[in-house]
Amino acid sequence: MSWRCTWCGRVYSSDEEPAACNTCDSETFERVDPEREETVETGTQYVWVCPNCGREHVKNNPPCSRCLNPTLEQVEPSYEDVERDLEVPGWFEVAKPYLPIVGIVVVILALFATGIIPASVLPGIGVDVPGESDSSDGIEHEAVEQAIHEALEAHRDANGFESRAYDEGLAAFATEHNQRYVIAQYTDSDPGSPPDPANYASACQAEPAWAPLESFDGTIDSYDDPEELGADIAAALLESAFGANVETGYTAEGVDLHVGPDGAIYVAYAAC
Repeated sequence: MSWRCTWCGRVYSSDEEPAACNTCDSETFERVDPEREETVETGTQYVWVCPNCGREHVKNNPPCSRCLNPTLEQVEPSYEDVERDLEVPGWFEVAKPYLPIVGIVVVILALFATGIIPASVLPGIGVDVPGESDSSDGIEHEAVEQAIHEALEAHRDANGFESRAYDEGLAAFATEHNQRYVIAQYTDSDPGSPPDPANYASACQAEPAWAPLESFDGTIDSYDDPEELGADIAAALLESAFGANVETGYTAEGVDLHVGPDGAIYVAYAAC
């Protein structure tokens, strides 16, 4: 048998009518036939609010647990706090604290897009390097760089010197130095700080050595074959003041070839 509190709607399963409701302390109940009602409408739920501090209580059990006020008032809960907690903020409310930062980024991008601020001021972009860095007059610079390495390897092998591996990190390191040298030769722009060896992945255990090929009279229009140009540059490297470092003392090397606007050939060599 079930009994329902006529005040708050709480249902009790008991053979005898309860003495008082555990929720609202009401002593009035009505019998509920479970065979006739699969579900029970509990009716309106109430809470008891302290008129002094506003504390809500589940039961009418004064005094107030917060301020000890001796009386409590029965009210129907509004659930405003629950609804407020369930409200999902819009995208504008979420983004509002970040709007100043977004505005600054948009302004900076607009300045670069309109050319008011040149992209060259960004780290890693720098000024334009005069001439060609990839190919010139139908000759691929990478093929020449490989030919230089092969010619130097042939010289070291013929003279009993230790072989060297070609390292792409050293080649990139040489490229940075070579381009700075070319910028200084053709423009009044500041080529920037020297490259940091730590930024280049290579097999070096210590800081690599490098040098430009300062005396090479040939121009790119004098060559049609990358192997011939590579052999001449290798010979010039061996005859340069850096020649001893090209032969011995290191285990890896990298080379960069750049051709200036007038066809002049610039080479940087790095080893470690």
